This record gives sequence, C-alpha cells and structure tokens, in this order.
Amino acid sequence: MPKSIYVKGFRTFKKNDNAPEQLVCKLLVTPEMLFEQIKSGELDEAQSEYQGKKQFNIDVWVTDEGTLNFTANTFKPDSSQSKITKVAQKDDDLPF
Repeated sequence: MPKSIYVKGFRTFKKNDNAPEQLVCKLLVTPEMLFEQIKSGELDEAQSEYQGKKQFNIDVWVTDEGTLNFTANTFKPDSSQSKITKVAQKDDDLPF
C-alpha cells in the first residue's frame, strides 16, 4: 500500500453540541499551504482532468476523535482493471 499523502491547508474541528444536526464539522482552509503543496508537485499523482479543468482526487477520512483527514488518492487502474470482461453469451443456458 502506498504511503498516504496528507493534503495540507485543511483543518477540521468537531461541531459543538448546540450545532444543527445537518452540520458535519467546522473546516478551516489555509489557501497558501494548499497552493504551495500543489505547486511543489506533491499532489501530481492525484491529479486528473474533468471537462478540461484540473482537479485533485482527495479522500476524506474520519479519525477516532471525530475530525477529518484529507489524503491524496493516487490510485490509477491498470489496463487489466479498466477492461470490461464478457461474462455470458446470449445463447448460454441461463434461467433468465
């Protein structure tokens, strides 16, 4: 399993007891830390493109304390994982 790359610039805190039920947590973002990590190339393996725009694949994990951690998801399927395998022919003896 590859080493986790923690995404910098995000800090989360548990919601307080009086917060609305729909609130998940408090998130503080430090853009300078995030931008520095992106510019350094540390998150390049988690980069993809969607509709011509750069994006980063980030996983969000809940800690034992109830806060969240953000890690770069660097998974890339190899060619054998991305192919669809033909399972059954039309003439097979299937009950349906």
